[in-house]
Formats: sequence, C-alpha cells, structure tokens
Amino acid sequence: MTVSDDTRHLSSHAVSGDPLDRRNEPYDEILRLTLQQREAIEGGDLERLLSLLARRERMLASLPAETDGAWEQTRRQAIAELDRASEASLLTWREQVIVELGVLQRGKSGLGGYRAGESADAAFIDQAS
Repeated sequence: MTVSDDTRHLSSHAVSGDPLDRRNEPYDEILRLTLQQREAIEGGDLERLLSLLARRERMLASLPAETDGAWEQTRRQAIAELDRASEASLLTWREQVIVELGVLQRGKSGLGGYRAGESADAAFIDQAS
C-alpha cells in the first residue's frame, strides 16, 4: 500500500498554509518525512525507514520550543496522527515477522531429521535422483 502524499484524512488546515511563510517549511518537511516513513513501513524497507527517522529526528530537534502557536500545534497534531498509524503498522509488521520466524524455525526443525542420512555418498544421491 502506498501512502506517499495521502493527507486526505488530515484536516485541511493541517496540510495547507501560506507557501511564503517560512515557518511552514520545517513542519511541512517533517510531515513529508512522516508520510515517507509510512511508505517505507508498508513496503517493508527497514533501511529507508531508519534513514528517514534519523533525518526527521534532526528536523524535530531544530524546531523552536515553547513558541508554538495554533498553526504549529495543528501541524504537530497531524504529524502525531500519522505517527500513531505508523506505530500500528510497525506492530503489525513485527507480528508478521514473528510468525515468519516461527515458520522458519519449524522448517529448520523438520529438516533436522534428514541429517541422519548425511553419511550417504553425495554421488549416490545424485544418481538416484
């Protein structure tokens, strides 16, 4: 599922603003990174996700503290909504990985029973096949 620029579920004032107002830029970039994170999660791209998280962390650290007005609070709320959705996707992904590891472990255990025949000559096995 691709969620690249899908901001339809956010309030309109959370994703719009005066393009000439420079205070929008950091929040807009963080929102874009957050959307890209969701895309990386949905695509199972852990490396990209980690890279985006590092970039986003630097952006968040550069935001001024305690000077947020209503617009900034609205933007932060939109980002938080996306973060909650990303967290839910990550938890789902984690559960899928746990299931996959369980399947692999059972497969490994099942193959372990075939090790008893390791002493058979490989050439004989090839001829028999």
